[in-house]
Amino acid sequence: SDNTGGLQESFWIWWDDLDVTGERLQGSAFSGSRDPNQKLGVAGYGAGNYVPPDTLLTYRIDFENHPDATAPAQVVTIRDQLPDEVDWTTFELLDVGFGDITIPVDPGTQFFETVVDYAYQDEDYDFEIEVHIKVSIENGEVFAIFYSIDPVTDLPPSVDVGFLPPEPEKVDGTPQPGEGRGQGHINYAVRPVDGVSDGTEIRNIATIQFDFSLDIDTIQVDPLDSSKGTDPEKEALTTIDSKAPTATVGTMAASSSKSFTVSWSGDDSGGAGVHHYDLYVSEDGGAWSLWLSHTTETSAEFDGESGHAYAFYAHATDGVGLAGPVLPEVQAQTIAGVSFLVNISNRGGVGTGANIMIPGFVLNGTGTKRVLVRAVGPTLGGFGVQGVLEDPQLKVFSGPDEIESNDNWGDSSNATVLAAAAARVGAFPMENTSGDAAALLDLVPGPYTVKVSGVADGTGVALVEVYDADDTDNPTVKIVNISNRGEVGVGAAIMIPGFVVGGEGPKTVLIRGVGPKLAGFGVQGVLENPTLTVFSGSDEVVTNDDWGDATNATELATAAATVGAFPLESGSQDAAVLITLDPGAYTVKVSGVGNTTGVALVEIYEVD
Repeated sequence: SDNTGGLQESFWIWWDDLDVTGERLQGSAFSGSRDPNQKLGVAGYGAGNYVPPDTLLTYRIDFENHPDATAPAQVVTIRDQLPDEVDWTTFELLDVGFGDITIPVDPGTQFFETVVDYAYQDEDYDFEIEVHIKVSIENGEVFAIFYSIDPVTDLPPSVDVGFLPPEPEKVDGTPQPGEGRGQGHINYAVRPVDGVSDGTEIRNIATIQFDFSLDIDTIQVDPLDSSKGTDPEKEALTTIDSKAPTATVGTMAASSSKSFTVSWSGDDSGGAGVHHYDLYVSEDGGAWSLWLSHTTETSAEFDGESGHAYAFYAHATDGVGLAGPVLPEVQAQTIAGVSFLVNISNRGGVGTGANIMIPGFVLNGTGTKRVLVRAVGPTLGGFGVQGVLEDPQLKVFSGPDEIESNDNWGDSSNATVLAAAAARVGAFPMENTSGDAAALLDLVPGPYTVKVSGVADGTGVALVEVYDADDTDNPTVKIVNISNRGEVGVGAAIMIPGFVVGGEGPKTVLIRGVGPKLAGFGVQGVLENPTLTVFSGSDEVVTNDDWGDATNATELATAAATVGAFPLESGSQDAAVLITLDPGAYTVKVSGVGNTTGVALVEIYEVD
């Protein structure tokens, strides 16, 4: 036969690929049985059609008898070699169709055959269309064939009769009567192989043949002329995206204004790209709340309250919906409209005896300051902290004198006032029946100590918070020089104090993590080799282990003497840093080298 539009001869062949023994076809070569065809993959995200690795990949192979054809197609054959990146055993035929006929397929079908009764055009000639579709699990080839048979003769019908007539050509873009009669398709689904790597590109093409003429690849530029080359854009491309994006908030300095700019960024290298962000904010160390939802921006103005500290966390979702777990952690923090330390906190392990938690702070200025002090244990469990102190109690001392104590804040006579103060400063709420402790005090300038322990010698992780609860934006008494003594554990039980450098200029501070030296003061079970690291948001600023080995050991000793801190032995394994910090919020993490544990003292001194 030739491809010029005329029938040269008819012939008999055996079609072994059908696995239907004895089936015979009479092949006829027609001009015009050629198809502007395509293979379409699952609709993913972006130009790469990104999808998660557990996506059911659906494919549709379309074939059409070209409008220029002079005869209907009697036989259409499709071959589709599945790529190695999909699991051939998961192949499932979804449906088959041609003209105005859609043939449903049972779920899980991998081999399909049927016979469709068909009337040609004016319906004065009835014939049958035999359909066979299968997948080879051994070599991954999908094979489909549609062929026309005269049921009376069991032979192909007349050469001018076939199941797929020429598709009516649109006129000025307007569909003509009979549109769709010259089109057909098969739909199937398959899954990616287990463990397919992130960024894997799954590409696939199919080959279509009309009446045993030349093969037509679905990526041909011109389905009627293979010499014009191929178009990669016509490949059924799917890209696997298996990794969630990351996001972070840019470091922020303290702001002299109540309103300030928060900036963030994300990364989804090799994936679909960041689609949107969710921004969370924590006020004064309190619970995280959603600030911005599904934003595509990378900066925004935040309106805060003067004298309050704000921590921020960014969470990204990519174009296929992948997102990491929402586990807010401080990525950046700042304080609005202040130039002094406010709202200090410390999280760490609470032991017994000398191993209880003992934070301290100093008030400086004139007048009085209202301070909210909280020892949080049970409520931490709601934030995913493990091994919390189930029933903390706190005692506040001025020098040797106990001036306030509390166990179970909800039982206090001023519980309503405590709850209102916590809400005003932005602290996360605590249940009235929780075992957490809290106290609200009006204090004059001077040094104070808070002792936090467990009722009945209970132990666990606790968070101690000291909030500036003044109503004024310009308090006359400020919090300075903070410290904390307590048990240093591992994981969530390391010691994590925090502080803020306010104002517009830099501040030099001395920070010490003292362990061995405490033994000289009679403390038992000290942390033998502490290490400390200072963070600004998520960025490590400075770290030290064994202060005497630091290049500025002399300056460290001088600074300690200047602020009145007790001296450290030059050969001790205590840790210390002397650093000038720009305005902003900082966190100190103190842990034991080699995951060792024990009692340690963290001190933060203003040097100038």
